[in-house]
Amino acid sequence: MTTDSQHRLRVGDEYEVAIQDLTHDGRGTGRPLSQDDLGKTLLVSRCAPGDHLRVRVGKISRNKIFAEPLQVIAAGPDRIEPPCIHWTEGCGGCSWQQLSYTAQLHAKAEIVKSSLKDLKGFGDLNIDPIVQADPTWFYRNKMEFTFNALGGLGLHLPGNWRSVIPITDCRLESNLAMRIVATVRAFTENHQISTWNPDSGGGLLHELMIRHGQAGKETMVAFITSSGSFPEANALASKITQLDESIVAVLHGARASNQRGSQVSSTKLLAGRKAIIEQVGGLRFNIGLETFFQTNSMQAERMLEIVAREVRIKRTSSPISNLVLDVFCGIGFFALGLAEYAETVIGIDIIEASTIAARENAELNRVKNALFYTGDARHALPPILEQHGRPDIVVLDPPRSGAGGKVMRRLARAAPQRIVYVSCNPVTLASDLRELEPLGYKLTRVQPIDLFPQTHHVETIATADRLEETPAMLATGPIDIT
Repeated sequence: MTTDSQHRLRVGDEYEVAIQDLTHDGRGTGRPLSQDDLGKTLLVSRCAPGDHLRVRVGKISRNKIFAEPLQVIAAGPDRIEPPCIHWTEGCGGCSWQQLSYTAQLHAKAEIVKSSLKDLKGFGDLNIDPIVQADPTWFYRNKMEFTFNALGGLGLHLPGNWRSVIPITDCRLESNLAMRIVATVRAFTENHQISTWNPDSGGGLLHELMIRHGQAGKETMVAFITSSGSFPEANALASKITQLDESIVAVLHGARASNQRGSQVSSTKLLAGRKAIIEQVGGLRFNIGLETFFQTNSMQAERMLEIVAREVRIKRTSSPISNLVLDVFCGIGFFALGLAEYAETVIGIDIIEASTIAARENAELNRVKNALFYTGDARHALPPILEQHGRPDIVVLDPPRSGAGGKVMRRLARAAPQRIVYVSCNPVTLASDLRELEPLGYKLTRVQPIDLFPQTHHVETIATADRLEETPAMLATGPIDIT
């Protein structure tokens, strides 16, 4: 085999590699089992540490080579046989079925540790043991299945939204979900309903969304289509509701355009209710078509328990906080769960539909001390804090892109005693926590939690406390958070 210096590295080249570690995006780092120095990091999907593989180069960037495994020559000690029939077809629903669950937990803890290792004071911390999931299969309360141009209904190839693998069995979803998928697929074929074509932008049916209330055992089914009429919708809804009495909501959501990812602009109720009810930690939540809610309800309850623990054990003589601030509050999951530990809890979210739902959920749970504001946290924080005063505790659960430096600096300058950060992305978590260091905060606890078994995704709950000697502790008068 020739070296990279002897020929230009090409897509399609094949190598034998030894897999060393796993990265935060779930791939393995590989080393060619030859004298070749490829001069770039080799990243291999669907592998396990210790694997000896034959791989084919699929993509080349400026400093990385992305490869797919062709053959397992010798398996690493943590590799297992994936139980799903669609895994070998390249289904993107899972990325780590080839790893034992013990190895998954170890890898996720290492990803968190590696991401945060450069933070000041991190070397003095022992990361709490990762909270493992139970069950590790059939745990998802929401799944979105995509139609392809040939009428297939399933999940995407990893990183390829144009390609769909038709699914007949998914080990992350319920048996009822698979019956729904089969019924919709057969109805679509029998009635010759057009399905979305990503190349032409034509076709009616885009996605099938299924949501479950895992505590209340209620199910929602939604058909997401292009704009325009869907004359067979009521007949399909009737078919669906006959499958199981737990199906209490069937909806039709039409997108504003035929572009992938465009927002649903109109929703029509076809059968039952517009929302299902989920119960977590003794609280009930209305879950609608576009509501964000953690996709693993059982682990979400454990996550709420951990955040509540961090609020309860804050450094103060009073058992009740005057003010808890929940930034990126969504439908009020953390705010309502923490209301009993505060005189007042305030939630902020940029999506108006979320804060409306949060108020409705507060009323549903008879929570009287929660207020919710709609706005971009970067701009909404100053007037809210000017009106309500300095928070004792801040909880934030931003999207994968993180909170951003401006939000983190404004929160730190408001001088709460403690900031509890819930993250679904260790990389942006590290970036955001770094903003707190020069403003008098120290990382005091890191708790990984596995919400997504069989995938590389990991949640982290990080606690940062304000240092006693920080001048902001003695600050009085108006809050300067500019």
